[in-house]
Amino acid sequence: MKSKSKSLRNKLVKSFLTFILIPNILLSVLMLVLSMYFIHQNTVQVIDSGNRTMLDSLENTIESISSLSSYPALDQDIMDVLRKDYNDYGSGALWEKINDTQEMQKALSMQIFHMNSAIYSVYLLPENSEYIYYITPGNSYNPDYNIREAEWYRQILADNGKISVIGYHSLVGLGSNTQCFTVGRCLIDSMNQDKLLGVLFINISIDQITKNWENNQFSPESFTVLIDENDRVISDKETDLPNSEQLKLSGEYVKHEGDNFIYYSPTKKQYYLSINSEENSFGWRVATLIPIGQLFSPGAILFIVLITMVTLVLTTLIFLSNRTASRITKPIDDLKATIGKVEHGDLAAQAIESDDEIGSLAKSFNHMTRRLHGLIQKIKLEQKEKHNAELLALQSQINPHFLYNTLNSIKFMAQIQGASSVSRTLDSLVNFLRFCSKNNEEVISLKEELQITEKYVEIMNIRYMDCIHYRVMVPEELLENATIRFMLQPVIENIILHGFDSDLEERFILVRAMVRDNTLFIQVADNGKGIPEESIRQMLHKNFEKKQRTSTSIGLSNINQRIKFSFGQEYGLSIRSKEKFYTVVEIHLPILTKEEWRNHDTENPNR
Repeated sequence: MKSKSKSLRNKLVKSFLTFILIPNILLSVLMLVLSMYFIHQNTVQVIDSGNRTMLDSLENTIESISSLSSYPALDQDIMDVLRKDYNDYGSGALWEKINDTQEMQKALSMQIFHMNSAIYSVYLLPENSEYIYYITPGNSYNPDYNIREAEWYRQILADNGKISVIGYHSLVGLGSNTQCFTVGRCLIDSMNQDKLLGVLFINISIDQITKNWENNQFSPESFTVLIDENDRVISDKETDLPNSEQLKLSGEYVKHEGDNFIYYSPTKKQYYLSINSEENSFGWRVATLIPIGQLFSPGAILFIVLITMVTLVLTTLIFLSNRTASRITKPIDDLKATIGKVEHGDLAAQAIESDDEIGSLAKSFNHMTRRLHGLIQKIKLEQKEKHNAELLALQSQINPHFLYNTLNSIKFMAQIQGASSVSRTLDSLVNFLRFCSKNNEEVISLKEELQITEKYVEIMNIRYMDCIHYRVMVPEELLENATIRFMLQPVIENIILHGFDSDLEERFILVRAMVRDNTLFIQVADNGKGIPEESIRQMLHKNFEKKQRTSTSIGLSNINQRIKFSFGQEYGLSIRSKEKFYTVVEIHLPILTKEEWRNHDTENPNR
């Protein structure tokens, strides 16, 4: 019995799932991969666009404040104050400085500090006074802090009147804990280009700049950082980010992805994708760091949706495949069940017929079973008739026994009366008839065939007054070779009756056997009148029309066909002859005994 996994129904289900489900899964996986890729690309583009917007906004703020830094140089009153020599005022110098300080701070407040909400504080350090003009929240200032020693202050001096943008630094020395960056410039006397009148610097609060960064956040755990020209990292949240150069050079924490990179935070123990914008004119950059897991969270949701859909599709397909396979295989199963009934002898069983291919097969099967039933009934009738014929044959055996007894009585009377030739003839005839009646096998030994032929020649010699000289030259080892019954007798009968001229006195018939190329050749030769070549071809042809056949050709053709049927198409009978001289009938047989032939015939029943 075939296993269930090899059934047609399971094969159909597997085929449906293979050709429908697998392409859908592959297509879904491809869509998922492409979706996650486009999510990644779109996220990077959106965040990069936001970064650029923030960078542009920052640059606009700096440029706006840079424009405000040019106000003191354009205000004549301020420039006059910066050009004063307080030594000319004598004892009134202190009072003059106090008045100027108040006016200068008022001017800085009105014309610079209140002009941009991003400004945290404004300082102007005059060269002609020890006082510092400043505007700060709470007006806090540390008089002990020497601003002129600060590195960023020296950078402003080095730019000699050009706008200087100082990156991330602290105002702790100025009495504030605020982190900021600074826009500064030197105020040069327009009347004397070599004279420095003072240094103006405007501090921009980092908190004021980063307070709107939350609008650009991808998720609550993402954050944006500003990287200044010295690669110092400025963030609106607490972060363990080192400066950007260390970040880029640290192979343990960083994996580059084009201009962006993946950063591992040891503190938060997670990976971030850092999306970096290009530098602006000040050499600053903005980077937004997004947790990798949150970056692909839409893809994860899509993946869950996809898995759910695939599961539903798979369940539906399995159900539909089973239904479809059952509809296809049910007629086959019904036909199989009907065949099983027929196998067990129920020939009346009929398969269900329909209009499809299986229905046509069922119709043919039903027609076959009806014919088979009819044939079986016919065979039963024939068997019955055969049985009756066998009974008649048993009864008819009485007749040959009666004939043998009668011939033996005649033979006994001939012996008493001295008719030896009659007695000899009757003896040969009885032996010939007894051999014919007792042996019904189609294949006999060559020895048996020679014996029956010899008896036939003895009878014919009595008729032809002993003018037939019959000789057999067969090696003893070939006598047990298999041959067909009545193979030589018809050949010799044809020779005696048709092969000799009537005036021929000495008539010779020679039977000899030999082996060539693993084949037995039996030759029957005579010294008769011979046969024309055209007649030889006609008499051996099985399709030779019956009305054209002589008794000779019919006998020889019959022998030829019987040999081929019994031993194979490569064996048979051939004739060669020369008119008025001789004829040789040559029989080709395989080398095998009767027992070997029976085994061979059993193994090849359809030969």
